[in-house]
Parts: sequence; structure tokens; C-alpha cells
Amino acid sequence: MNLKLFKKKKYLTIMVDHAVTINTGEIQDKTFLDNNVDRLIEWYSNNILKGQSNIEDKYFEPRELSNFIDKIAVWYELRYPDYEIDRMYEPYVKDGKNINKVMFQNNPYIKELLDGNDDVNALDWNDFYNKDVFINSLSWKELYHLKKPEYPVSVQLDSKNEISFLLNKDGTVAKANGLDDDKIKGMHIKDVLEVLKSKNLISMHNNLEKIIKDYEDRDYLSNEILNAAMHRIMERGGNVIGSRRGLLFAKEFGLDVNVPMEYGIDLNNPNLKEFINECIKSGGDINLVCHNDLSIQEIITMENKKGRYTLEEDELHQRLVDILDSQVDQEVVDEDIKQKRIERKLEKSKRM
Repeated sequence: MNLKLFKKKKYLTIMVDHAVTINTGEIQDKTFLDNNVDRLIEWYSNNILKGQSNIEDKYFEPRELSNFIDKIAVWYELRYPDYEIDRMYEPYVKDGKNINKVMFQNNPYIKELLDGNDDVNALDWNDFYNKDVFINSLSWKELYHLKKPEYPVSVQLDSKNEISFLLNKDGTVAKANGLDDDKIKGMHIKDVLEVLKSKNLISMHNNLEKIIKDYEDRDYLSNEILNAAMHRIMERGGNVIGSRRGLLFAKEFGLDVNVPMEYGIDLNNPNLKEFINECIKSGGDINLVCHNDLSIQEIITMENKKGRYTLEEDELHQRLVDILDSQVDQEVVDEDIKQKRIERKLEKSKRM
């Protein structure tokens, strides 16, 4: 397979041995991001498409899968444009573009259709173009790639054997024909396969291994499409915006938030601690070693030495000051001030 067909455009290029930090031009010694999409495409060709005789399908289907991954990444960029990502980490920014105004309030079509209806101000673009809406807009083939796989309703052990099974969607046996149904019923078909192997009741060319592999391949593909999309989102957006957007995607789809945290470290980013804090609150590992060989804990210490504190930390500091201030006995303070004034007057009279 010629993987060159599926390489990114120049501005999305990711190097295998060295990484280009897009925002700063800095060259890292370790890989910035694995070429996750290309590796998935190669796996797809070697597993899902293995044995297909249709040359056109073997050529076009990997391209379609790559395009689908791009489509997911572009959807997320449309849902969370760069300026909206910035607004999330720049709490003091009041001006600039606002996606709700762009899509709803200043949309000529909506303004004409609703004739100044104030209800449009209540619409939120992020919620409007949500995950369910996007998934429901996909083609049947794209949906098939993302859908959780199911085991077939029935399977025969092999072509020469009368043993067969009725299966539930998750692969547990609902009924066994030709075997002791009471012992087999409720077992997972993978466990049944091992039992049959141990008793030499199964041939090399059996149908159980095939349906199990098909199920596991489809399950792997549906999960890895989302992982590949997260990597593509990060590649397209760069190590600051891309990683922030990748974190949102990871949280929404239940992916590993350590991935955007590991590759989203830019020491020149003034909002780095906000990003790290969000990752950690979402389940990220504070001891994670990033692509620059520094742990998250070390980076936090470095940022603190620079005097960089998040808005949340500033608010915590202020609340601590307010609490301490409220606990001071003002009468004691006043009496102390009065006593010091008396002492100064006595000292002054002695000198006279």
C-alpha cells in the first residue's frame, strides 16, 4: 500500500523522527505526534480489507476512511473555532469574534427569517452543533464505522459440524445446539471456543474464530477512528490551539486526556497553567512525562517560579486573604495601635 496517498497537506505535516512545534518553530528531540492516522489506515487495509478481491475497494475505502477522520476534525474546528478556544483560556478578553453572534445573531438568513426575534440570543452554537447532531448527519457507511459492533444472531461451528449457537449482541450464548445447552448457555463465545479447543472438538477452519476476530476488529476500528480524529485535530491546530481543542474532544468522547496534555506543552504559552489545570481536573496524570522530557509537576513548578497564576488560583488566594482578614479581632488590633501610640508619647516625653 502506498501511504503517500494519505499524507497530510504541508501545513499539517508531522515528522516521524523530529517534531515541529508549529507555534514557536522549536524543534523537539522526540516525535511530536505519532502518525496515528496513517498507521490506522495501514491497519485497516491489512485487517478489515484483507482478502478482498475488489481492487477499487482496496484503493478507495482507505481514502474514504482518511477523509472521514478529516471530516470529524473539521466538524470540531467549525464547532470550536480558534477564537472561541482562545476565549476559553483568556477570561479577561471581552472583545473579538463570538461564534454565537456569527452563527445566529448576525446571520442575515436568521435575522430575516425570525425578524428580530430575541429568542435567537439564547442559542449557543457549541450546543447547537452537538455530537448527536453531527453523528446523525453522517452517511450510513460512516455511521457503520463508528457504531459499536454486534455479534451475529447465529453461527455454525463449521461447515462439517451440526453444532451451532444463537448469540446475543454482546457475544454471550443464548442457545447451543448439539452441545449441553445448560453448561454453554450464558457463556461468552470466546470462552466456548477455548472449551471446545481443550476438548479437541473444533477444527482449524472454524467460524467462531472468524466472528470473534471480525467483532474485535470492528470494535478496535470504531475506537481508533476517534483517537485518530483527536490526533488530526491536534495536528491541524498546532500544539496550543490544537491541544486545547483535542482536550475538549477527548473529554466529550471519553478518550485519554493525557494525549493532548503530553503534546500541548508550549513553555511560551502564557495560559499554559490553565490548560494543565483543565487536563488534571479531567483525569490527567500530574506525573506524566511530556514530549520535552519534563513532567507535568516540573512544568507547574517552573510556571509558579515565573509568577504565572491562573484566574482560579488568584481567586483562591483572594478568598484565603478574605478569610484570614475576617478572623482578625479588630478590637485587639485597635488596642495594639493605641498602646503603641502611648509608648511613642512616653518615649518622646523622656527625650524632652
